[in-house]
Amino acid sequence: MTAKTGRLLRIASPLLVICVGFALFAGTLKSPITSDDVLVVIETPQIYNIANLPRVFFLDIDRPIPEDFPKLQDQPSRTGLYRPMLSVSFILDAFFHGDEVFGWRLTSLLLHLIAALLVLGLAQRLLGSRPGALVAALLFVAHPIHTEAVAMLIGGRSELLAGIFVLAAWWVFLSADERTGWQRWAFDSGSALLFLLGLFSKENAVVLPGILFLSGWLLRAQSAKQLFIRLSPFAAVFSLYVIIRLFVIGKIAPIGWFFAFGDLSAVQIFLAMMTIMIRYLGMVLVPFPLQHQACYTNLPSAVSGPVGWICTLMFLGMIGWSIARAMRGRRCGRPSFWAFGLIVFYLCLIPVSHLVPFWVLMAERFLYLPSVAFCLVAGYLAVRAYAVRHWIPAVAVAAVLAAYAPMTVQRNADWADLDRLWGQVAECDPDSPAPYGLMGSARMRAGQPADAIEYFKKAAILAPRDPSPRYNLGLACQRLGKIRDAEGFYRQVLTLEPKHSQALNNLGILLQTRSDPAGAREAFEKAVQADPSHPAPFINLGNLLQHEGEFDQAEKLFRMAGRMAPNLPEPRFNLARLLEQTGRSQEAERLYRDIIENHPDHALAHNNLANFQKDRQELEAAERHYRVALRADPRCLPAYLNLARLLLQLGRQSEARETAVQAQEISPQDPRVLKLLARIGRATK
Repeated sequence: MTAKTGRLLRIASPLLVICVGFALFAGTLKSPITSDDVLVVIETPQIYNIANLPRVFFLDIDRPIPEDFPKLQDQPSRTGLYRPMLSVSFILDAFFHGDEVFGWRLTSLLLHLIAALLVLGLAQRLLGSRPGALVAALLFVAHPIHTEAVAMLIGGRSELLAGIFVLAAWWVFLSADERTGWQRWAFDSGSALLFLLGLFSKENAVVLPGILFLSGWLLRAQSAKQLFIRLSPFAAVFSLYVIIRLFVIGKIAPIGWFFAFGDLSAVQIFLAMMTIMIRYLGMVLVPFPLQHQACYTNLPSAVSGPVGWICTLMFLGMIGWSIARAMRGRRCGRPSFWAFGLIVFYLCLIPVSHLVPFWVLMAERFLYLPSVAFCLVAGYLAVRAYAVRHWIPAVAVAAVLAAYAPMTVQRNADWADLDRLWGQVAECDPDSPAPYGLMGSARMRAGQPADAIEYFKKAAILAPRDPSPRYNLGLACQRLGKIRDAEGFYRQVLTLEPKHSQALNNLGILLQTRSDPAGAREAFEKAVQADPSHPAPFINLGNLLQHEGEFDQAEKLFRMAGRMAPNLPEPRFNLARLLEQTGRSQEAERLYRDIIENHPDHALAHNNLANFQKDRQELEAAERHYRVALRADPRCLPAYLNLARLLLQLGRQSEARETAVQAQEISPQDPRVLKLLARIGRATK
């Protein structure tokens, strides 16, 4: 390769990788929120508070618990997942993008491009060839298997972050080989710090020390003693991580094997694990057809004895051959990149192999980091081919990209069309309730509760012991005004899961409408106890206590809800009304102004602020805020009434009458409207 060609590749390679990656994965930017995404964007208000950034390092991935409830501090972790860097990324997304999903998707795509650039740099160091590095990076950035990681938030974002920190740590560690003394120590320590950030992103980063040892021992002929010394900071970091993890969530494994494998015997579980390992290799080599993780749920029970044993022999044979070939290459001074790549591929899969049990049996996104080994081997083959004929790598990578590109674009389209995505899941597993529940939820978010009911009923039939479909049925009926049906479904949910916080909260609302304050209070209090992370039951319980005259407790609840979800205006608005009711007008007015500053379209805040201004005879300012309230919400009855009274006070009877008539159109029989019209009529005579 000429010097000119080398310079051109150095400049063009990153740009080409970015352009190819963005072009192929741009379809993920259109993906609506679905499944676990809802937990992040909609149901976790704490992420919209930038002040929670440092706090997430002391909490599991469950939502933060209000410090005002000390008796709830010792609740066990529900997920068993400790991923503070994942929470940090969500908080930053919420800070910069709010609830605009496009921004969240763009962040994930940019993270994927960063990972691809790290693969480019890493491959350059390992292969010593710019064309080989470019091949590896292009295959990585274009691979269809990565769509799930880029298109999901909870599961996918953690793969992206962990992958970035592992790749960066690997690159820094290799860079340390070129240094000596304190500089090498500094680079190794920096790599160990990146390792910690990887562990804080997802548990699969634990494989990094093994990767570093293998790359140094097998590819660079470094001594085991030297590598163990250099890896000592990584051992210290890992020990620190384990201590923090145990302190925060109290356990290593989130669940037992039963969740993923049911009541299968140990031998059946082992055969299923071996089959999964072989299928992962097939998926990264030939990524077709690609399926949602729900399609693999029944895989363990479907693995026959002969198939399982064949997969076991294949897996053990490949691992044995790889180890033998790698050892021979080390002894002969001719490293075997094939063997190294296969060993690293399966090393990266150990965290998801179910040796340590966890929730998801099998998923495409689990191949995000392991696929790096596949891409590095492809780059190595390109280097070998380039030495034979310069045109071979270009033709080969063009052919592979031509095959991958349509699959990647198609997979993006699947995730952007929820009916198609969940329809595919329903086809691969007709007895699974998940796709029907998710299609129903998508219709609920689209404002189509009547259409959603059909899907929720199907899910409820398929999962008679699952409370989720019944909760969704209750929610759909509640939105349609079918109050008794909704209450019945919520009570079914509580029979199956007595501490279902959302069902308790919604049941409390229904009981309030039926004039059962005692029942509503009990339901709200149970909702707070069951899941003290959502502001809704705090607000609802506060409203009820305020109505009953328990102002101090109501104020406490409103303030707690406001700290939980500072982006929501409701807690502060309700607190302001309570302060106004208890004679603290100045505090109430400051809150109304604060709400308006952050939520300029909050009609009732404008209305209530205008009331204060009217009382102080600031009539022009009051009129302005009443009119802003009506522009924000043309059906805001209090603003119509208050504006009409103000106009009457100013002697503008015709405008007052016109405004009162508009109020009557909203609520024809409201006695306040009728009384005001009569008053205006007397003033006109």
